[in-house]
Amino acid sequence: MERVYCRNLTTSVKKTKPLTMHDYKKFKMVNSIESKYIIGETLGTGAFGEVKRCTHIDTGNQFAIKIMHKTTIRQRKIYVKLLENELSILGSKSHPKIIRIVDLAEDETNYYVVSEVVEGGELFKRLC
Repeated sequence: MERVYCRNLTTSVKKTKPLTMHDYKKFKMVNSIESKYIIGETLGTGAFGEVKRCTHIDTGNQFAIKIMHKTTIRQRKIYVKLLENELSILGSKSHPKIIRIVDLAEDETNYYVVSEVVEGGELFKRLC
């Protein structure tokens, strides 16, 4: 605990350090993402990589899979921070209006975030 002093008031604040990519132990190393999912058409692209439709091989359920190249993310600290923020928010919230992450995987070259599919196009385009 660290003591914080402000205008003659003393309070104890528990400081927590921000999460980093190393804290996301839920990323499971896979030899091939295609062993779990059938990758389909591209739904969108962005700074991290691209989002494609995928089908879980065992259940037949459809999801969206964000495929992010590790080298691209590690090139800029802001990309790492943005991804950490996204995972922190989506991983800690459960709400009908927020997509749910269902799987986190990685291989030698990519990170994969599998989430619910949301139909209707990109949010940014709908806001403009």
